[in-house]
Amino acid sequence: MTLPNGAPIPTGAPLTHWSPDPLVIVLLLVVGLAYARAFRQVRAAGARFPMSRLVAFSTGLGATAVALLSPVDVYSDVWFSVHVVQHLLLTLAAAPLLVLGAPVTLLLLASSPERRRRSILPFLRSPVAATLTRPPVAFALFVATQYAVHLTPFYDLALREPAVHVLEHLLFLGTGVLFWESVIGLDPAPGRRLGYPARLLVLALAIPLEGFLALAIFSARTPLYAAYAGLPARWGPQALADQRAGAALMWLASDAVMIGALLLTAAAWRRHEDARTRALERSVS
Repeated sequence: MTLPNGAPIPTGAPLTHWSPDPLVIVLLLVVGLAYARAFRQVRAAGARFPMSRLVAFSTGLGATAVALLSPVDVYSDVWFSVHVVQHLLLTLAAAPLLVLGAPVTLLLLASSPERRRRSILPFLRSPVAATLTRPPVAFALFVATQYAVHLTPFYDLALREPAVHVLEHLLFLGTGVLFWESVIGLDPAPGRRLGYPARLLVLALAIPLEGFLALAIFSARTPLYAAYAGLPARWGPQALADQRAGAALMWLASDAVMIGALLLTAAAWRRHEDARTRALERSVS
């Protein structure tokens, strides 16, 4: 028996099934090595760039690898709940960790003035980059992608067509990076930086929107994805129960991450205000 995309149905011990996509492996290695080289170059030049950012970026690449190369990727084709794990790894783990690595800042620090002037800054200031990184656009793309993937025929098509499945992964990771960049905001974004109150608002709005999506999936009386329902026993007959388990996981995990991010942002705002107050007191003393 094969899956709708032509791959064999996995049997046996789950940890024996991996998805060693050469393209994903090469891309992750190239990005990781390029980041490490730039980090070493910047630190050798005496610039301040915290080790914590290297750790965050490396961990983000690791989370991406787990999502796309491990049994998580294989079993996402037969269990919706495992797809949710993959979805959460890309949007709520890998994406914010990659953003915490401040890769654009590192690229600017590691590049020559000529390269910054000729290629990097023109790209960052281009209409496409300027539009995609605007916080309202980033937020809308992040939310719309999740609704469009899960509540339209898109996801069923992704389970049948490998190219669409790759596009789904790119959308999750790409819109996740845009969303978290607008909230975390370590890299330069002239004129597009959110203040702390706006960041809290974005996170607060994301909580119910993520919850509504999970509730819509959980409340469905029949399986939403024919590719899962059409699988043979032991998978297909359990598609509805697995769908509800995945929806519950989506709801709980997304709420936990968003609430945690909200609390951390509130704490950062307080530290910022305390530092500003101390600076004001020193200036008048």
